[in-house]
Amino acid sequence: LKRLHDIVCPHVSATAMAGQPLQEVVDLFRRFDTNGDGLLSFDELRELLLVIGLQPTEVGTVWGAIDANGDGQVEWEEFLNWIWNESSTVQEKLIGSTATAKRSLLRINETLLAQGAKLEDLFAQECRTTEGYLYKHEVFAMMLKYDPTLTESVLEQAFTAFDWDHNGAIDREEFLHLFRKEAYDVSGQAAESAGSTVDVTVTVPYSATVGQTLSVSYEGATYQVVVPAGAVPGGTWLERRVGGVDSRELS
Repeated sequence: LKRLHDIVCPHVSATAMAGQPLQEVVDLFRRFDTNGDGLLSFDELRELLLVIGLQPTEVGTVWGAIDANGDGQVEWEEFLNWIWNESSTVQEKLIGSTATAKRSLLRINETLLAQGAKLEDLFAQECRTTEGYLYKHEVFAMMLKYDPTLTESVLEQAFTAFDWDHNGAIDREEFLHLFRKEAYDVSGQAAESAGSTVDVTVTVPYSATVGQTLSVSYEGATYQVVVPAGAVPGGTWLERRVGGVDSRELS
C-alpha cells in the first residue's frame, strides 16, 4: 500500500458508478461510520486506513485526496469515488477479493456498453482454444486486458463465479449469466443506503392515485415512492431521502 496516496484520484469523476455500490462497500462505510451520521470524520477514516496497512505519516495526505471538497468530512459519494478510482489491489484490501472480482466484471460491462460492443462478441473473441468454451487461462487473460492490476486471488474468484457447474470450462450461457447477474444485483442500490441525502423530482402520472407506489429511476438507481396526499396529476413533488427516511415537498 505504499503507493496508496499516489494513486488516489479525487478529480476523476465516478458519477456513472455512484449509483452502483456493491453491498460490501456499503457495509465497509457503515462499519467505520461509528456515530452513524452518514459521514466519515478524520478519526473514522484514519482507523480504516490504518487497518488496511497505511502508515500513520501518510494518513493526512490520503485524507486530503479523499475529502475532495475540503469540508473536513468524507461523504458517501467521496468515499465511493475513492474506492472505485483505486487499483484493484487496494480495492481487494478494502472490500475483499470476491467483491473486487464483481467490480472488475462490472467495469468490463461498462466499457463494452460505452463502446457499443456486445458481451456475446467478447465471448466469441476470447474462445481461443475451443469454440464455444472459455478456459481459466483465457478468462484470466481477458480480465487482465481490462485491468492489469488484478491479483490471482481476484481472478480465481471471478472464474469460480463464472464456472457455476464446476466443469472447468465456461460456456456462452454461463458467461452471459454472470455479467447480467452482477449488473442486476447492483442496479437497485442507491447512495442513500449508506446514509446520504438524495433529492428526486417525481412527476405525477395522470393515471396515478394517492397512496400508489411508483418506481422512479434517478442517476442509475431505482426508488420506490408513494404518491402523497395533495399530489396533482401532471404536477411534481420532491422526494428527499436521508438515510432511508423520506420527506416530500409538493409543487
